[in-house]
Amino acid sequence: MNNKFVIEELQKQFNLQEQEDVYIILEGLKNNIKKQLREKEPITKIFLARIIFNLIKKQQQKIEKEDKDALFKGITHECLRRYSNKFIELAGAGWGSQRIEKYFKKYFKCDISRPTINKALKNFKALKQGEENG
Repeated sequence: MNNKFVIEELQKQFNLQEQEDVYIILEGLKNNIKKQLREKEPITKIFLARIIFNLIKKQQQKIEKEDKDALFKGITHECLRRYSNKFIELAGAGWGSQRIEKYFKKYFKCDISRPTINKALKNFKALKQGEENG
């Protein structure tokens, strides 16, 4: 098997966007194995599984944070940023700006203007299009 094929398969299996993410995970795995060998501890299947799981989780959290930063790029509304997870949930469910505005007023006691919500929705749709195409 060649290296390129292995990296592409890992990328698919780990459900990652970029091959660079796979390299970061493999580098972390290599470093953890070296550390384990220096400490003269056995390398078990559970050790490897735990390390891979933690590295994938860490990398996916980093990707989610970058996506969230891109989503709210240019939007400084504190309330929208504070409840960003709820906004993403509502936007993903297909809610429009008027409905989201009413929801935020009712449940979070926040006044967010529709143009601000529209801007965030526009960014959200652009990110979704990028994921589908990329």
